[in-house]
Parts: sequence; structure tokens; C-alpha cells
Amino acid sequence: MSKAIKILLAVFISIIGIIIIAVLLTIIFFPGEKVKKLVEEKASEAIEMLVTIDKVGLTFTGIPALKVSGIVIGDPREDEPALFNMTSAKIRVNLKSLLKKRVDIISVELVNPALTLINLSDGSSNLPLTGKPSHADTERNGDSHRPTETNAPPSIPFPVSLKTLEINGMRVEIDNRDTTGSHIILGEINSLLNFDINEDLDHFTSSGKTAVNDIIYVFPDDTKRSGEPHSATQGISAGFAHELSGNITQGDMTLSRGDLSVNGIPVNVNAAVENWNKISFTAVAEKLDIERVLKAVPDGLVPEADRLTAEGTFSLRVDGTLDTESEEPAIVYSGRLDIDIGHLSYEDLPQSVDEITSHIAFSEKDIEIKDTRIRIGKSAASVSGTVKDYPGEPEVAIISSGNVDLKDIANAFPLPGDMTASGMVDFDLAMNGAPSAPETFAAKGNIRLSGIAAVIPETLNNPAEINGTIQLTPAAVNLKNITMKSGNSDASLSGQLRNYMALAGLGKGQALFKGTMRSSMLDLNDLMVTKEKSSEPEEPVDIKETLKTLPIPMNLSSDITITLGNVVFDKLKAGAVRGRVKLENGVLGLSGLDIAAYSGKLAGAATADFSDVENVTYRGKVDLKSLESGDFLDAIFDTGEFVTGKLSSSLEFAGAGLDSASIVNNLAASGNMVFDSGKFVNFEFTKKLGGYLKFLDFDVLEFDRIANSFRVENQKLFTPDIALKTEFGDILVDGFTGFDTSVEYDIILNLNKETSKLALKNLSSLTQYLTASPERLELNIKASGTLTSPSFKLDTSEAEKLLKDSLKESIKDRLSEEVDKLLSSPDQKELKEKGKELLRKLFK
Repeated sequence: MSKAIKILLAVFISIIGIIIIAVLLTIIFFPGEKVKKLVEEKASEAIEMLVTIDKVGLTFTGIPALKVSGIVIGDPREDEPALFNMTSAKIRVNLKSLLKKRVDIISVELVNPALTLINLSDGSSNLPLTGKPSHADTERNGDSHRPTETNAPPSIPFPVSLKTLEINGMRVEIDNRDTTGSHIILGEINSLLNFDINEDLDHFTSSGKTAVNDIIYVFPDDTKRSGEPHSATQGISAGFAHELSGNITQGDMTLSRGDLSVNGIPVNVNAAVENWNKISFTAVAEKLDIERVLKAVPDGLVPEADRLTAEGTFSLRVDGTLDTESEEPAIVYSGRLDIDIGHLSYEDLPQSVDEITSHIAFSEKDIEIKDTRIRIGKSAASVSGTVKDYPGEPEVAIISSGNVDLKDIANAFPLPGDMTASGMVDFDLAMNGAPSAPETFAAKGNIRLSGIAAVIPETLNNPAEINGTIQLTPAAVNLKNITMKSGNSDASLSGQLRNYMALAGLGKGQALFKGTMRSSMLDLNDLMVTKEKSSEPEEPVDIKETLKTLPIPMNLSSDITITLGNVVFDKLKAGAVRGRVKLENGVLGLSGLDIAAYSGKLAGAATADFSDVENVTYRGKVDLKSLESGDFLDAIFDTGEFVTGKLSSSLEFAGAGLDSASIVNNLAASGNMVFDSGKFVNFEFTKKLGGYLKFLDFDVLEFDRIANSFRVENQKLFTPDIALKTEFGDILVDGFTGFDTSVEYDIILNLNKETSKLALKNLSSLTQYLTASPERLELNIKASGTLTSPSFKLDTSEAEKLLKDSLKESIKDRLSEEVDKLLSSPDQKELKEKGKELLRKLFK
């Protein structure tokens, strides 16, 4: 018998032992303080576990009564409850029977006993490891409290009878959250029992009843005990009435009557224990009313159970044995489950379930399914077969078939929300072999989808109709032209999934899907229900936890050729999409991308490596050819058509991360772009630049060409060599725009002759040079601030220098002309030369 089970059984017996020892010693050795120490010592020796008691008291008012308070069994570690503790035990004893060397206990009342078993991931628990106390025991209680190991059978000084044992508010907790993740709590246990034990413990009888008013089975959010609990099942109550007899010293016990009730469902239980090592049991629930069974199911397990009515029976029988001699208890059992439902319906739904029958034989290793069938209207499905060694490496032999009209299902069972479904599903499937050994596993059959129409209001704007065939063979799952039509959209998927058992973690290698996806129109705006845009700023998107919950499967490889016609998503539109999507070892790749859109072409390739969720990386290259920039940029950034022209670009990018903040922080890109024959229209930055200069109107700034390189790093877009050819002249820009719309630019306006004249008239620093007529004039401007609220600083020094030089040359030329006129006479040749020499010196 395993030590854990021995200790748990010993706890129950020890409670009775402590009571008896306390009664005898209190009567003999009163006062209580001396008795308390003796009880602790004797009880610890008897059960080979540390026992401590807070207080022992005795009253002789009426029937003598003993009260023992603060009973603790076990040596708890820091921050852990003891194996067993109890607020108090109150005992009333017939003192006259002691003269006859017999203990007749009239009543015992136990208040708030609590048994807590905790198993930790390191293999330890709060169960004592041996019969010896720990070092902490010795320090706290002294050597006199050291439990001693003994092989002698336990005994008590006198025969004992207990007329009434009343237990109030008991709690049993088995805490496996640090190991398997489970947590079982039996709360509000109340019992009324009686016992009769002789001094050698070789004759023991008991009868009574117990009620457990609150059974909870919970899972934590994670497998650690610090996780917040999430209730899995609760609202379960149970009752048990029994008649038990046997020999405690030999460990032979017989449960001759066990009437178990779970949420009002009766189950008859008989059991026997041999030498504390072997337990045999039988549990029978015979032809229970199915409606009564369904009402007993915990809340939430059956959808809208309050609307459900049913007729039929449910029967269950289990026979088994449990051998606890080894550390790993071995259980052997067999049983049969019979369900025979002739009618099941939900209130307000027009269709009922006409038949559910199932006869299942089972054991600790095998399941045999016999005559399992469900029929709703004209729809029917059946399954039969065996599953051998289901706890280990299962071997299955299952046959199933059916002809189902989904409208029958939709009319018989409540579907989520306003979802509806119709259409036919025919299937005939057979599976044989061990799924863990794909070479032995053979599965074959077909699933045919005919006119499947589903209405999913929260997801799809229009009903979706699905047709096609799924063919199952031992080697692969074949998708034969699975088509979908919903509103304006259509799509089809064909292909083959090989080594499909790998997706269930069975077999070796990877599952491989190879196929094609086609569509003539994919209008996602019409297809999917979208949320209305909120005026509130959206929180940054973080899909990291989602990806951890639904990771890209590492045991799946895929190669899908995509051929799409028109594609619409929000403002984005494409006339044709071609490409190839590959997935292998967690790396998702897109190659051969070719999109016709916005009167141009978009081509490229990209990869994203999801093999390490903590370090996701991606990179790619994209080429844009002659796209209508206004529509394209507006569709992406929702900026309106602030710029027009033919956009061509070639860029490479790389990055890391999954949440939006990481993507922005890690994004790096470089490339070049060209705008041809375009214009800026009501672009806030250029409008305010024109307003600052006063003599130029940049509300509409037309250009022949913009050509520049760019790079993205540190959340900034650097454009070191933007060159615009406009009606005003050439504009050169060098600087960056931040992702936060901050700007820092050096702008050179190389004005043509006509615009230069306007600058001379309107810029105060240049009006002194009105008489100059430069062919080109250069203005330098520093821009800062943001795109929508920029500030500018004008530098005209280069223009002034050019204007000064221009005026010098102009005056020189005019004076030369005048001198030539004055000295045009041949006789004044010498004077003419001297005059020219003087002018040269003057303007040197």
C-alpha cells in the first residue's frame, strides 16, 4: 500500500484515537496541561506523525464533556497549511462504563476539520516522509515528542462505542496546481455517524450519512500555485449513506451498503478492502431518467439547459479493483454505459432529436463502441468500433457514416448568437491502426459538402455557401475544389495534406500541404463585418500573446500558389494578385508576388521567421512600378490625395518583433523612389512654406519629377537628396521626417528667372537689388517642427552675393558702352585706351 494512502487513512483513524486517548488521560491525569503533553506524545507515537494540541478542558456539568481545541497533525513547512487541523472536538462520555473497562462515548462534535494535501513539482508534499520527526519537530517539541517507529499492530486500552459523531464544516483539499495543474476542493462537509471499536481494533462497525455541499474542480491560469484560479466545474453536491464493518488491524473492511447521490442522482456502491492493499468495488446507476441526469449536470456544461426537455434513460455500471501495495497504485476496472434517448428538444426550436442511442463497454485500457446512433428528422449518423490502449498508445478501429442536413441541426440545437446553417453533409469514414505509427495507420473515406450555407452575423456580412469534397486516404487528405461564395466574394481551395497525423503530434516528420487558392473577386469590405472607426485613439496592437496561444505549427510545411482576381480591402484595391506562400520550420515566405494595382505593378518577396516567438524577424524586397500615387498613398495612410503622379520605387526592409511598438522600433529600410508628372495639392507643409515666403503659392505645387533615395532607421525617414523640377525652378530637400511627424529639413530653392524677379520684389533683404536681372536665384531655408505645424528660417546670403556680382557686371558693361560712345573718334584712340584702363582698375 502506498505511503500517501496509508497516511490519509491513518488521519481518519487518528482522530478517533486522539479523542479516546484524550478522554482516558484527562480523567486519569487531570489537569489539562499535563494531559495535553501526554496526548500529543501518545498520539504522535500511535500514528507516526507529529500531533500538537492547543488546549484540553473538562467539564462535569451534566454529562461529563471533554473539549480538545486546536488539533494539528503533520509538520507544515513555511507558508503551507498542515496536513490536518481542526478548531475543536467536543466529547461527552459515560463515566460509568469506564468502571467496566469500556469507553462509551455518547457524542462527539468536530468543528471545522480540514485535510489539505499539497503536491509540489520537486516531488515533495506536506505529507511526512518517514515516521520520524524533522529537525524542526525536535526543536519545537523536544525529544520527548519524537514519534517512534513500531511494527506492532495498533490497539486501544478498552473497547469503544460511539453513538453519535457529528462533523460540521469539514473541508478536504487536494492541491496539485504545482504538478498536474488540478485543484480539488470538497467544502461544507457535514456528517452524522456512529462507531463501535473493540480494544484490539479487530472489530469495527460504522453507519451514518455524509453530505458534501460544495465540490469545486478548478484550474489555475498557469500551472503554478500563484496563478489566479479559473473555475472549471462547480455547483456540485454529493451525499453518502453507508454501513461499514471490518478488522482495522488486518486492514479488512466491507462496505455492505453505500448509497451515493451526486446532484440528486443515486448510485449504489459496494466495496471491500483486503489488508489495506486491495480494494474491490462496484458502482451501479440503473436506468436513471435522462432529464433528471441533465438537470444534475453542473451549470454551463449543457447550453441553455433550462430550455431542454428529454425522455429516455441512462445506465452505468463499473466493477473494479485497486491494488495499492506498490507506490504506483494499480487499478483494474470494467463497465458499461447505456444511453437510450427517445426525445430531446429545446424550447422554441421547431425540430427535436428523435433518437440518441449508445452502448459503450470500457475498461482501464479499452473502449468498445456499440450501436451509437443519433437521428434528427431525416438526418442520421452512426459510429461503432474499438479503441485499444487509449491511455498509452491507442490502436483504433472505427467506422462512421451519416447523411446530415445542417438545417435539422440548426433547428434542433441552439447555435451561438443569430448563426444559422443549412446544406447537406454526407460522410463515410473508416480508421484502423495506431495513430502513433503512421505506417500502420489506415484511414479512408469521403466527406461531401453540398450547398452548405452558414449565416454568421458577427463575422460575415452575407451568407456563405460552401461546396466540395474532402477525401481521406491512408497517405493523405485531399481537398477537392472546396469552394466558398459569400456576397461579392468567392474563393476555392484545392490541394493535398500528406503525413497529416503529424499535426496531432503522432508519427515522425512534418505534415505537408501543397495546393492552390483561387478567387475571381475577394471583397473583404463586403465579406467581413468590420467595426466602426472610433474617434478615440487606438491602443497599440500587440499580437505577441495571441501568437503564443496560437503559434504557427512547427510540424506543418505548406506550399500554396495564390491566384486572385480583384481584391478589395478598406481603400486598397488590386486588379490581380499572384504569388506563392511557403511555410517550413516556422518560417513563412512569400515569393513571386505580382500585383496589378493603381494602373501599375507591385512585385516582391518577403519572409517572416516565427520559429522563436521571443525573437521574430522579417525581411523583404518590394518594387513599385508606375502606380497612381494619389490613390495608392491615400489607401494606405488615409491622407487624401495630397500628392499625385506616377510612383515607382525599389526598397528593401528588415525588422523584428510582433507588437506594434517593437515593429516600429526595429524597422529598417532603404531604397529609392521616383514621382513623375505630379503635384502636391493642399499639402499642409508646402502650403505653409508658400505662406512663409509670401511671393509663392504652394497650395498646388506641380512638378515634372521627384527623384530621391531614402532610408528608414531609428523611427525616422531620411531623404537626403529629394529633387523637384517645378514651374518655379528646382527644389532640393535634405533631411528627415519622424514617425511622430517631426521634421528637420534643409531646403534649397533654385528659382528660375521669372520667380527670381518675384523674390526681388517681395523679400526685404533683396529689394535693394531690384535693378538686377539674375537668370537663377538661390534661397536656403531650414525647416523644423512638424508636418502640420512647421517653422521656417530663410537665409538669403547666397542670393545677395549673386546679386552683388550681377550688379557689378551690369554697371561695368554699361560704363564700357558709354565710354565707347564718347571715345568713338579715331583721333581719340589714346584717350579711349586710357579710359578703358581706368575702368578696369575701378572694377577690379
